[in-house]
Amino acid sequence: MARNTANTIYDAKKIMGKKFTQDDVQAEIKTLPFQVKSKGTDLPVYQVTHEGKEKEVPPEEITSKIVEKMLAIAETGTGSRVTKAVFAVPPHFTEEQKTALKNAAIRVGCTAQRILAEPIAVVIAHLHQESQSTSANPDLDIWKKKTRNLLVFDLGGGGLNVAVVSVHHDLMEIVAHHHDDSLGGEGFDNVLVKHFEADFKRKFRGADLNTNKRAMARLRGASERVKKNLSTMQQATVELDGLYEGMDFNSSITRARFEDLAYDLTKACITPVVKCLEQASMNKKEIHQVLLVGGGSRIPAVQNVVSQFFEGNGLIKFTNPEECVAMGACIEAETLEGNVANAKTDYPHKVKAAPHTLGVEIVDGKIAAIIPKK
Repeated sequence: MARNTANTIYDAKKIMGKKFTQDDVQAEIKTLPFQVKSKGTDLPVYQVTHEGKEKEVPPEEITSKIVEKMLAIAETGTGSRVTKAVFAVPPHFTEEQKTALKNAAIRVGCTAQRILAEPIAVVIAHLHQESQSTSANPDLDIWKKKTRNLLVFDLGGGGLNVAVVSVHHDLMEIVAHHHDDSLGGEGFDNVLVKHFEADFKRKFRGADLNTNKRAMARLRGASERVKKNLSTMQQATVELDGLYEGMDFNSSITRARFEDLAYDLTKACITPVVKCLEQASMNKKEIHQVLLVGGGSRIPAVQNVVSQFFEGNGLIKFTNPEECVAMGACIEAETLEGNVANAKTDYPHKVKAAPHTLGVEIVDGKIAAIIPKK
C-alpha cells in the first residue's frame, strides 16, 4: 500500500453488491486513495493500473481473491481439498450483497453452504465456550434453560455493529440491530493520523503530508500499529525514516493523550447501543450478557464506556475478539456436516433479521410496512 497507494484495493466489502449512486457508496469513495467509477447498470468498479495496463476490477473480484487465499490456507491446514464454506456477514447485509458474496465464492470453486449473521456467529462461539465449562459449573445447565438476552458489541475496522440476540431453548433470534459506519477502527486511526500529521507540520515548519499519498499511507499504517500498542501499553512511538522529502519522523503519544483525542468518538459508541435497545423495546437491565467483539473492543477506553453504561454487569471479553466470529462459523460448519455430537452442544435454530423494512408502495411513494426492520 505504501509503495503503490493508487492501485492497492481494500474494504471491497463495503461497496460490493451496491449501486454506485447510493449515498453510503459515494461517502466511502471520497475516503479512498484509489479510483472508483460506475459501469454498466450503475455498478461500482475499481480503476487500477496492473502490469502497465489500465484495468477495471469489480468488488466481487477482490472478494474472490480473498476467498481463494482463505481456501489455500484452509487446504494447507487440513491437508485436503476445501470446496464448501460458511460465511459470516454483518446483519445489515442486503440480499444483493449476500448474492454478490456467493457469486464471488463460486468464481473460485467454493460453495456457500450457509451465510450467517455475525452476531449469531458470535453467540454460537460464546455458547460453545460455555458448554466447555458446564462440567465445572453445573449452574450453567439451569442458566441455559432460561431466556437470555445477549448484546453483541462488534467494533471492527469498518464500523460499529450492535445487535440484541435472544436465546431461548432451541431458538436464537436477532431481536434488533444497529450499524454505524462512522464509528469503527478506522475512526480511531484517523484521530492518530491527524495528531501525527499536525505534529509533523509543527516540527518541519508547515510541511504538508497531505500532498504525498505514499507518505500518508505509511503514516496511516504506523498509526494503526500505535493504536494496537496503546491497548496494552501506556505509551507508543512512531518512527518513519524518509517519510516526506527525505525527512525522518519520530513521535510518541501516551494512552491518556490518545483517549483524550478520541473522547468524542469513544462516547459516541454508546449511541448505537441505545438505539438498538430502543428498537428491541428493552432497557439495559434486561440484557444478561454483553459480548465485546472486534479489534476495536480491545481499546481500554471503549471497554470502560461500555462497562459504565451497563454498570459492569455481564461483560464478556473474548480472548481473541477478532476470531470469535470465525469460530462461530466453524462450529456452524461442523453442525452442517453432521458432527454436532463432537461439539458437545445442541445449538439453537437461527432466526434471520430483516436488514431493511419490507412492504408495498402506497400513495405519494410512501411505504406500508409488512415486515419491519429487525
